[in-house]
Amino acid sequence: MFCKSIKIFLELPKFAEGLSKYYYDRCNVGVLDLGYPSNMATFAHLFDDLPALLIRRSNNENMIKKVDENTENLVFNDLESFGYVLGYTKLGNM
Repeated sequence: MFCKSIKIFLELPKFAEGLSKYYYDRCNVGVLDLGYPSNMATFAHLFDDLPALLIRRSNNENMIKKVDENTENLVFNDLESFGYVLGYTKLGNM
């Protein structure tokens, strides 16, 4: 099982590159490495089934984060107002 999961993660850069080429000039594609502690602290609550795709709804002006007017801290909007997550299990069943 461990070797199989390593193979999946090693293929992610090629997968992201393919998505980027396919959607060129239509939308942005990026990769978020949750191996970095600051990324994990900021975004881990969005994902429970890795690897995953975070998809922003089309024609959506909502941002995933906003600045709190009282504290000036960055806070997350509701994920439903931004988009949705397709986790590994859902991706595997498509």
